Amino acid sequence: MKRLDRAKSRLHLSETGLSDSRRPDLALAFACDTVSAALASCDHVVVITDDTRAGQVLTDLGAVVIADVPDAGINPALAHGFAFVQSHWPGSGTAAISADLACLQADDLRHACAAADAFAAPCFVSDSSGTGTTAFFSPAGTAFEPAFGHRSRAQHRAAGIQELAGPRLTTLHRDIDTAADLWDAQRIGLGRHSLAVISPSTQQ
Repeated sequence: MKRLDRAKSRLHLSETGLSDSRRPDLALAFACDTVSAALASCDHVVVITDDTRAGQVLTDLGAVVIADVPDAGINPALAHGFAFVQSHWPGSGTAAISADLACLQADDLRHACAAADAFAAPCFVSDSSGTGTTAFFSPAGTAFEPAFGHRSRAQHRAAGIQELAGPRLTTLHRDIDTAADLWDAQRIGLGRHSLAVISPSTQQ
């Protein structure tokens, strides 16, 4: 998870009736809703971030927060997180998800984890634009080699990674980078932390 002062730079909140100064608050709320869903569906939740405020809030929610020791981008950070998971819970299957899935439902995440386990191979879920990735699943005993980032869907497919799809994955697809994304997330159903931040504008 990025530092809050650098997060969501493409999310122009002035288009939604909020001040852009609330962007860090909303980025943290997105993460809280994402982590809350993960806590309700996974045995352990590890968050990788160097942001002190986010780290404290997410720890209070029940996540294990570790520093981004590589400090070299998302994929090295995830590899660091995977190593931490395997050192603490050896042999565990692992799901790596974006921190901006504010619509995420625990049942949908459980469904995706079960689908990946059924394939017994690494799997991924694409983002709503169809070009990126919001989730990567590594069932127990399989390789963990995600390629999050620009055009990562194509990279994962070229590497032979199984793509998960279907209506049960709607809340896993919907990441939030722009005001239009936020509007669509409101349509699907935001989590309570995000709603608490945007409610003044939605109730006008």
